[in-house]
Amino acid sequence: MNFQTLQKIHDSNYYLDIAFRRGKKEAGRLKVRGDRLKKVAIIESERIKAVNSVIHGELSSITRNFPQIDELPEFYRELVKCTVDYDKLKKSLGAVLWADKQAAKFMRIYYGKIRNSKDVKGIYLLKKSYYGRVSSALKQIRGQLLLLEEARKTLKRFPTVKTDLPTAVIAGFPNVGKTTLLRSITGSEPKIAPYPFTTQNLMFGYVEKNGRKIQVIDTPGLLDRPIHKRNRIELQSVLALKHLANIMVFVIDPTETCGYSLEEQEKLLQDVRKTFRIGVITVISKADILVPESLIAIRQVHPDAIILSPETKAGIEELISRISQ
Repeated sequence: MNFQTLQKIHDSNYYLDIAFRRGKKEAGRLKVRGDRLKKVAIIESERIKAVNSVIHGELSSITRNFPQIDELPEFYRELVKCTVDYDKLKKSLGAVLWADKQAAKFMRIYYGKIRNSKDVKGIYLLKKSYYGRVSSALKQIRGQLLLLEEARKTLKRFPTVKTDLPTAVIAGFPNVGKTTLLRSITGSEPKIAPYPFTTQNLMFGYVEKNGRKIQVIDTPGLLDRPIHKRNRIELQSVLALKHLANIMVFVIDPTETCGYSLEEQEKLLQDVRKTFRIGVITVISKADILVPESLIAIRQVHPDAIILSPETKAGIEELISRISQ
């Protein structure tokens, strides 16, 4: 999903200005034969028709192009709900649709009245009345347009995630070797995308095995400390990953050079298991600097763990095979 193409949403005056300018341009280009009443009736009726055409084009573009929240993948729906007032967002889109319908209704009413008017002065009064009513309708949604623009700015900060791909999410404390692992698995530098409520970014890579493409995501600032220590909004942002992850890769640094004890790392692992309730592949990093006795001890606790060595790349192919199953 890519929210980067969402177009800026302006205030009411912006749309009214371009609509009225278009109406003036349309009225100026018309060459009408006949008496003055006929000329004025045709010019002014076509003027308001042009005004409505612009308003409809702009407002319908907002409702058509703005994502329909209920139709988004669950991952993005969760992000929307924890970053934007969900109910107000839906009501704001409804208000834009209402204004569009009101403008169309006014155009139909005044178009007919102007065409059937028997008085030139009356035509100009009808045009003025139409301008006033359509301006009032758009100004009534000024607050909703502002809210939608703020929502658009928020959505543009969402990461571009391929929600249709199987996804492996990497977790573990900082400095345990997660980013190095991502590079080793994918064979390239990770792509970077912002994520709500973190000061860092998600890091993306892709791997193909047996014709199957897998999305691999490192989550700095997210799954690198106990879940219960997060505030409500941060927690929702973390939980959005539940709708994305098919399997979890949890990295343990048994050397404790990452700055966290094995006990702390084990507790975080259990925390992640309880939160996500999906398959977890445990990876033991920095095996090349681990003494044999420690390796035997960690094997006893995690008999199915994959032992990795950044230097020799040992364990990488096994991990890719496990992820791709």
